Amino acid sequence: MRWRTVFAEASREDLLAPGARPYLEDSWGRALAWLDGTEGWPQLTRFQWLDMRVWLDGCVLRKVDALAMAHAIEVRVPFLDHRVVEAALGAAPSVRLRGWTEKYALRRMMVGRLPERIRRRPKAPFQMPLHDWFRGPLAALAREHFTSGGLAHLDMVSPASALRVLDRHGTGEEPAGVKLWALLVLSAWMTHCFARLRDLRARPAAAPAFTAVAR
Repeated sequence: MRWRTVFAEASREDLLAPGARPYLEDSWGRALAWLDGTEGWPQLTRFQWLDMRVWLDGCVLRKVDALAMAHAIEVRVPFLDHRVVEAALGAAPSVRLRGWTEKYALRRMMVGRLPERIRRRPKAPFQMPLHDWFRGPLAALAREHFTSGGLAHLDMVSPASALRVLDRHGTGEEPAGVKLWALLVLSAWMTHCFARLRDLRARPAAAPAFTAVAR
């Protein structure tokens, strides 16, 4: 949970405007509630179950996979077939996790089916260079958003606190690329929402559909 959390509880409280703090969600309490009823499971299975809820369901499947499938690209969806998941969770813990060997069982299954250079190749995850971006090309954009963009019009978040995160990142005091990315995306989303709201308010009210039919 700590690994997957962008802002720690104390950081979130500092980031939110005082009036919004009572509405802050207890993310740790919600996550631990997912473990209710799993006390008799093997420890590894409990960890994997929590990881599926927090990381897969709460993050990756909502971003990477949804975006990929929107462009007809298969990412990991074939591995989500319920029979594959059931078989994986039913396997012995020693097969599911073997030291730091990633995808141990899958690699064993591919012996003789794939060239060894492919079967043994390490994972190559795509990581955005967020730390460098927010000390370079995105720094000015983030400052503009936090000062006068959507974030400045969102009563929940303190723009001054967001600017402090940006400043500490710029000086190297606290690397915060992921945090700044989350804040910038939130601000861009809010900017889009406010623009759409202005467009809708500027339009003349349309007559109800049933009125047009009656005429």
